[in-house]
Amino acid sequence: MRGRGEPAPLPTESRTAVFPGVPDLRVGEFVEAFVLAHRAGWVTSFMRVVTWLGSTAVLIPVALVVAGYFVIRHRDWRPGAQLAAALGGAVT
Repeated sequence: MRGRGEPAPLPTESRTAVFPGVPDLRVGEFVEAFVLAHRAGWVTSFMRVVTWLGSTAVLIPVALVVAGYFVIRHRDWRPGAQLAAALGGAVT
């Protein structure tokens, strides 16, 4: 049984589904073994923080602050509208 936070091994079914004509992918197994043998806990922690920074819980307040800055300091609402459009397109 895997512990919490430990990634599952890569399924072999996905490799055969992507390359249906190839009988076996030994390179994929080598890459999988290499990645699993050389993973580090600090990288996982760092990437969780990076992932959280890209969440809507962070991006929406940042977009509101930046849009407010442009409205107050430059009297221009267009950057805020562009941020809203970009954020809306990214979320949906």
